[in-house]
Amino acid sequence: MEGISDNLKDVSFSRFTQVDEGLSYRIKVASTNQMYKDEIIRAYTTGIISKSIESDKYLYTIGLFDSFEDANYFNEDLISQGFQKGEIIPFDNGVEINKSEINQLLEKYPDLNVYKNK
Repeated sequence: MEGISDNLKDVSFSRFTQVDEGLSYRIKVASTNQMYKDEIIRAYTTGIISKSIESDKYLYTIGLFDSFEDANYFNEDLISQGFQKGEIIPFDNGVEINKSEINQLLEKYPDLNVYKNK
């Protein structure tokens, strides 16, 4: 972020862009065409709301992980806290990876083998 004083920059944004590069995982907690007001979204600062052009639904995710193992550990922790189990979704440079694309990306991202064999 050029032109912004270092003491005004949000360091969490630079971490987000760093982890979001390449392969990353997020936990899907809801997909709906209206506002989702569950406490889980407010409980975590890593909540992301996204909407694709092809769908009228909003995707609500929490967490941002660079390995399936870390995402799965976080998901299990959510369950132990009484939240419903979320779906772990892989992303390639911030774009959701469809299940039909996984085999094509296995060489580039070996960690997808762990996700695929979950």
